Amino acid sequence: MLYEWKIALRFLKDGKAQTLFILLGIAVGVAVQIFLSSLISGLQENLIDTIIGNRAHITITAKANSSINIPDFEYINTPKK
Repeated sequence: MLYEWKIALRFLKDGKAQTLFILLGIAVGVAVQIFLSSLISGLQENLIDTIIGNRAHITITAKANSSINIPDFEYINTPKK
């Protein structure tokens, strides 16, 4: 394994400009990936807030042609047989 490291260091020292471009390319790629990840996360939160907002996820209403009262509530909570 030591031999491979010596060869890698020799190429890095000989081609300093190429090494700089490679490291710069990796840094830019990582920065773009972090930026896009943050952007998508923010847009996702904004979209959820816009669509759902402060509204409830479910809405319970009374049966048709009846007034809202306790028997309706008990009817909803009783399991069906």
